[in-house]
Amino acid sequence: MPGHETWQGFTLKPKFFADIKTGEILDCADSLKRDVETLHDLVEWQINSLEDGIFREIEEFSHLKPAAAGHYLGIKLPKGVVLKGKPGSSRFEFLFRGHVVEILRSWKARRDASNGEYDGYVSAGWKRTANDRPPTVPYRMNLGFAGQYYAKWLEPGVLAMVIDGHWVGVGFNIPPRYCGKLALPTVRLKDGELFFDFAVSNPYQQRDLNQNFLVGVDLGQKHTATWVVISGGKIIESHDGSRRVHSLENKVNATHRQVIFLHKKLDKRFSYSVWKELEQQRASLSRKRKELAKIVAQEIADTAYMYNCAVVVEDLSHIRNTMATGRWNRGEVNRWLNHYVEQNGSRVLRVNAAYTSQNCFICGNRRKTTPGRIYACTCGFTADRDVNAAANIASRGFTPYLKMIATRKKSKRYVPGKPSRKSPKIHETLKHPGQRRDKSCPTPKQLKRKSPAQAVKDKTAPTVWADVPQMVVQDSKKAARILDYSYRQCSLILII
Repeated sequence: MPGHETWQGFTLKPKFFADIKTGEILDCADSLKRDVETLHDLVEWQINSLEDGIFREIEEFSHLKPAAAGHYLGIKLPKGVVLKGKPGSSRFEFLFRGHVVEILRSWKARRDASNGEYDGYVSAGWKRTANDRPPTVPYRMNLGFAGQYYAKWLEPGVLAMVIDGHWVGVGFNIPPRYCGKLALPTVRLKDGELFFDFAVSNPYQQRDLNQNFLVGVDLGQKHTATWVVISGGKIIESHDGSRRVHSLENKVNATHRQVIFLHKKLDKRFSYSVWKELEQQRASLSRKRKELAKIVAQEIADTAYMYNCAVVVEDLSHIRNTMATGRWNRGEVNRWLNHYVEQNGSRVLRVNAAYTSQNCFICGNRRKTTPGRIYACTCGFTADRDVNAAANIASRGFTPYLKMIATRKKSKRYVPGKPSRKSPKIHETLKHPGQRRDKSCPTPKQLKRKSPAQAVKDKTAPTVWADVPQMVVQDSKKAARILDYSYRQCSLILII
């Protein structure tokens, strides 16, 4: 169940730096970059100089915010870095403490997971990759650690922050759809450019949902997701993704095959160029999978919003090893699906996934083997096996869905009416949609383009090659025609 608010994240570049009092445009980008680099160097030095006993002490202050915990742990800026009494020195120390404690907490959780001492849930992927090596310090500065002492919002789109000991206004072009409450951003330095990572909170809408419809989602390997809409025991519509999703799935599969090929090539003989290409292909594969998960989640959330209903997915937490399926990104799809669906005021329900691919959606008969992609039952029901599984998942979610609707109407935050759309609209399938596509007659032939009449220069004067004696042919015009034809044949032929 989501809390009182949902969060959205987005990234923007600053448009201007201006003096708060006079409004004069300032050039503070280099100074801010220098502050981020200085903070990175100090945090990296502090992390490398700490002793192992700090992990036992940091657990005692786990209930405090990072900056406050750093104060009790005795984390301070080194002497000589910031002069005493200089404007902004204490605020910069807040940022320093917050980043150090945040990285130490993450490092401690990773060490406990690798040693088997972590009390929380550890996924199979994290268990396989977790190690106790020192972390890599990113080039970023979270302004929220210092709070209103270092940065604050003057008005929508104008952030006041301390740069070089003075308050400076930073302007942004914030899209209108991010109309909620903005938190203080995180300044990030990447490839010499400044980026501001924002988070906006929207109140969770307790609105009416249609109890006659429900969306069921089946996560598969051939298709990233297949979802259906059921009502009254019938399948209203089914989808396996738009053309954009299918195109991206093909790109993901092609990149995955390239990664496997480079791995085999690297096992036979090590080559730096092959290793470098492998790293690039793996990074590309990761980006494409993340983009695919977002697009699929947006399309499912859009379908649920159109029918004003909830979404039901299968609980696949029992699957521990997904390496055999090529890093099945079901977790990424579920994460973004929860994000977009809850933004629209609905919910994602989870049901047991047992026998959803074997049971018939109509009669409930179970078939242990399903050859091919088509599920054919003895009752006459025939459908794609992923569509049948998605329909079974949706039918299992009707009971908790009706209970959720009844409970929602008793909430203090309940507001009658359909919720407003907060998730982004899905993109058009075609980049250039064109005209109507329901043709009823043959396409007419294209009209011949007639260019206007042009004056042609009179070429009556004969052309005689200077390097050919005129005695070869008596008629000068005939000689010119023969030599010109021979020249077009790509060889100069001397005719006697």
